[in-house]
Amino acid sequence: MYDGKDWYIPDEFRYRAITDIAIDHDNTKWISSGVLLKMPDTRDVSVSENKGFPGADIRLSNNIPNPFNPSTTIQYSLPAPADVKLIVYSVSGQKIVTLVDACMPAGTHSAVFDGSNAASGLYFFRLEAGNTVRSGKMMLIR
Repeated sequence: MYDGKDWYIPDEFRYRAITDIAIDHDNTKWISSGVLLKMPDTRDVSVSENKGFPGADIRLSNNIPNPFNPSTTIQYSLPAPADVKLIVYSVSGQKIVTLVDACMPAGTHSAVFDGSNAASGLYFFRLEAGNTVRSGKMMLIR
């Protein structure tokens, strides 16, 4: 909600990176950070380099191949060095294996999940890098 003086940003959106800014045909300004928000007409739009959003540049790719048998590769990118944990969970939430638990340098990294001893089914992987958490899902098919 806009109170006429300042922006009100709900806590769940406060630290999301703004991914899109648009101005429609009647000059209404819109921003998007996973949800679409209308900007008050009294504000100007300025765009600057993204340096203030925590985790904005941490990327977690889909595993390749997916579905897989018996192994798959999970790739992630870090903009700066970070303490990283990459953990695989079963669909019931049971921790299957920790693939990475180390301080990793900036750059692109990959880890291999070997499902040779795992049952067919859906698995989740969770990347914790600093204060950022990303997750994905993968399917093991026998």
